[in-house]
Amino acid sequence: MEREADCEILARRIVVPPAREPDALCFCTYTDCSIVGAPPDLPDGEYTASFEGYTFQATCQRGLWLSCGPASRNPQIPVFDA
Repeated sequence: MEREADCEILARRIVVPPAREPDALCFCTYTDCSIVGAPPDLPDGEYTASFEGYTFQATCQRGLWLSCGPASRNPQIPVFDA
């Protein structure tokens, strides 16, 4: 069953320094993602959450949300890192 719901996502942004090559750029990723304020009627199970062009896997167990690994970029959504 597909369902979209609004919620708040808290995530830790990690900036990865550039490689030693002179023209290399730094990039960032997100980890330790948490979901808060999701509708309480969502059943337990696996979910895909997204924010600002990033997605991550999460599990809901008895109303508690657990993230499963770091967030990854969604190639269909443009992302502009500041």
